[in-house]
Amino acid sequence: MSLFDSDISEGDVIFSGWQYMVVVGREGEFVLASPFVTTSEPRHRRDVGVSWTELSEAGLPHPDMRLRGVLCRRRGRAVTPVGVVGEAVLARLRLALDAEMAARAREVPHAPVWSVRDGSGGPVKRRGAVRSMVF
Repeated sequence: MSLFDSDISEGDVIFSGWQYMVVVGREGEFVLASPFVTTSEPRHRRDVGVSWTELSEAGLPHPDMRLRGVLCRRRGRAVTPVGVVGEAVLARLRLALDAEMAARAREVPHAPVWSVRDGSGGPVKRRGAVRSMVF
């Protein structure tokens, strides 16, 4: 299912390629999302704990996951909707993302230019510390 064929919005849980993620925004044809990781992975400084009941309510099949407090960019047509996280989870994730972006801006004060491809195939260049931290 394509992002443009569905009503994917902030707080929706999607499956992209091999990974479950929570949508935190949209940017043109891209979805900005934070990935779920298993609890066996090394802990990141901005990981957000999610209880098994919150995972179950969101439609996730695994009871041992947490949210990674980083943004990833995925093409909208490559995602499948799975469920929705509660407002409490989304609020915790927003706080973690804000803190991570602030920390990265301090660590890399002069962030490089980042680029993505627009619909015509040409590069779209923008400058900014926060956006350069999207993976």
